[in-house]
Amino acid sequence: MREIMAVDPSTDSTPVIINGLKYTYGLPIKLFKMRAGDLVTARNLVLKGATSRWILHWDADFIAKPELIESVKTRQ
Repeated sequence: MREIMAVDPSTDSTPVIINGLKYTYGLPIKLFKMRAGDLVTARNLVLKGATSRWILHWDADFIAKPELIESVKTRQ
């Protein structure tokens, strides 16, 4: 089972955008809101809530190459 966990410390409309993606595309997104600057707590929250065998940590400034996208698609 694939799941997407998003930790959002923003004060903008990010939750609205994420929920729109979730419902428009049927993505298995779990959204966690928390205060900014607490990266360790954010990562631990995701690790505790994850049910998948593989975890890919992705920052907002990462850019995926096609090879990575294909690799992630084929992992179970």
